[in-house]
Amino acid sequence: MINVDPLEIEKFSQLAHRWWDPGAEFKPLHDINPLRLDYIDGIAGLRGRRVLDVGCGGGILTEAMAARGARVTGIDLADKPLKVAQLHLLESKLPVDYEAISAESLAAREPGRYDVVTCMELLEHVPDPASIVAACAALARPGGTVVVSTISRTLKAYALAVIAAEGPTPFVGAWLRERVAALVPQGFTSRRLDENTWNACAAWALGRAYVISTDPIFMQAYSDTMDELERRDADRDGALARDKTVRAAETAATFYYSLAVDALVTPESASAAQVEAGVRGR
Repeated sequence: MINVDPLEIEKFSQLAHRWWDPGAEFKPLHDINPLRLDYIDGIAGLRGRRVLDVGCGGGILTEAMAARGARVTGIDLADKPLKVAQLHLLESKLPVDYEAISAESLAAREPGRYDVVTCMELLEHVPDPASIVAACAALARPGGTVVVSTISRTLKAYALAVIAAEGPTPFVGAWLRERVAALVPQGFTSRRLDENTWNACAAWALGRAYVISTDPIFMQAYSDTMDELERRDADRDGALARDKTVRAAETAATFYYSLAVDALVTPESASAAQVEAGVRGR
């Protein structure tokens, strides 16, 4: 059985033609690529190395490593992104080989062949992440370097890496509807210590999730959570912290609550409000 999620393959395939557009859905990958590249080069020394990029997609990192002097192979199971990567080589003319094959199959065919193996932002998209990690280790030569990066499963990562993604992109919206909507808290969540802060942060994330995905589940959870936060805010004269003696907690709760109040604001609605205010000002 191939370690792949057909839904993930389909999503990336639909967006493949926009892979190399730095202002489109893959803008975050373009933005973090220099940082990732410098880190990998710093710990492994890419020049002259034989490098494998697992889950290479359209080849953003793959080509960058080749430009640093590495002999790079990129593998992926999504045909359309691979074709985009191959087409981009006609422009860059960099020494990269691409192949549609799984890491597990390549590890069985070429164990211990590579000096450096990278696997960036892939584990969160496959059914069996451990299998990918084991294959990467098998593909690296003894003493070689394996670099793996993925999004952690924390509220902070959810808020910053998903909810705060730039704009209502089709990929993020679909991901939220299909993978996250069923897991959201159903309204205000009782907690022992950081109850108000946690719920205020969650309300902000839920509001942004609704803006991006338009899924009513997010709106319902946002509304229920905000109703309770607004009641508490009114009862305590704007101090949301459960323990008023802990100033840091009060500040954090109030901060996230203020973000949650504006969570449903979009650039379009903000612009419309500014135009209306300007007309009234005249």
